[in-house]
Amino acid sequence: MLRNCWFVSGGADMPELVFLRRGEELLRIALDRSRTVLGRGETSDVVIPHPEVSAQQAAVLFDGRDLVVEDLSGKGTVVSGAKTRRASLPVGADIALGPWQAVLREAGSSWTSEPRVCSGLGTVRIFSAHALPAPASLASPFAAVVPPAGPPTNAQPIIGADPSIRQLSHFIEWVAPSPALVAIFGEAGSGRELVARAIHTRSFRGERPFIRVSCRAVGRENLAVELFGPPGEPDGEGASGSGAFSEARGGTLFLDEVGDLSPEVQARFLRRVALREARPDEGRVVVASSQDLLSATRAGLFREDLYDRLCLAPIVLAPLRRRPGDVPALAEHFLRRFSPHGQLVRLTSEAQTRLSRYWWPGNIRELQNVIRRALLLRHGERIDVADLRFEVAFGEALPPARGFVPGLTLDQMLREREREIVESALRRFDNNRERVARELGVARSTLFKRLKDWGLTRHGEPEPPSGVSPAA
Repeated sequence: MLRNCWFVSGGADMPELVFLRRGEELLRIALDRSRTVLGRGETSDVVIPHPEVSAQQAAVLFDGRDLVVEDLSGKGTVVSGAKTRRASLPVGADIALGPWQAVLREAGSSWTSEPRVCSGLGTVRIFSAHALPAPASLASPFAAVVPPAGPPTNAQPIIGADPSIRQLSHFIEWVAPSPALVAIFGEAGSGRELVARAIHTRSFRGERPFIRVSCRAVGRENLAVELFGPPGEPDGEGASGSGAFSEARGGTLFLDEVGDLSPEVQARFLRRVALREARPDEGRVVVASSQDLLSATRAGLFREDLYDRLCLAPIVLAPLRRRPGDVPALAEHFLRRFSPHGQLVRLTSEAQTRLSRYWWPGNIRELQNVIRRALLLRHGERIDVADLRFEVAFGEALPPARGFVPGLTLDQMLREREREIVESALRRFDNNRERVARELGVARSTLFKRLKDWGLTRHGEPEPPSGVSPAA
């Protein structure tokens, strides 16, 4: 993310920090201020998204003549191979920042690539300067992770203003540049492949292959061949072959419904993942599942060591029924995407209300199908309630009881269940909050606080007086 920043070519009169990763130049900045903070936190001038880097790792101080590195982490910063609390920074010296290096160069040095100097430094994410677009501001109405420009792909933006979407956007930014294995958990239709593609396209592997394998669609009997190639081929990461691992070399292998792997394939898959993690340049692996893998592990159906490796940094996608405020934005997105060329189709207010009150058991995929079906059934440029056809009869299905969710604590799971109950009551009583508070046996002020915490209140809406009884 580049803010308050412009790039110029050619020499400048101030020294420059060159950020390298595995010898590849990603960004250079002009040290045109007296203090430049490097770290993982949002308040740093240069944000380095890696767990080995502290929120504020170090500051580069410049008095117009000499440069000094000052450690801010309290643990010491490695400068030119030695850990230090404070050290001078001569030309050619480097600062270790996790997998990155920041090397000091004097102005006008020769470069191996087109010079890019950032002057008027605001906030810079060093991985975003590698020909990647900046994500939409998380403070905007819709937070979106947009694939980089290039040849047409199936990748689509991730749209939503719900806090879970903002957290997801931040996590994708953080994890995309790394070689770390990522596990995505979510119900069918919740966007698991969409998130996997966003991680791929926002990484340095974005122009390399993205290979998707659905374990459920392929079937257990054919999975070994699909992943590793036919019998007889060498079973090693460095060997050339015809399996998905070989096809995804240097890119991303996305394995959907990983819980369907047989025990034999799980063992081979674990070996391949270990080999790939030892050689990050070979590419990364992203897996996804709609199953409760922890329960499968406890039942002996899934390897515990594989589960531990997959769930180091899991992503849990919220179902659409838990973020009903995003339904209008998603519906408008699908209208723009699937409307006939040159036509502006809109939803009536009644149709919008119907969509917002539906439970969406099929999640975002079902919403997309409902909008596409309505575009075929409509008469004119408006979609009304009569044009909406749901995959489950409206109001017939009830949300299933939710069990264990990987990556969440008991308190977080209870909070999510509480939100589902409140949202269901709001839909049942047509958003009558006094009635909902009375039916649930809570004070209106308590209900309002919950809705405010969840982002379900209108901007500027006054809070009811405290101490109001449920029967008021």
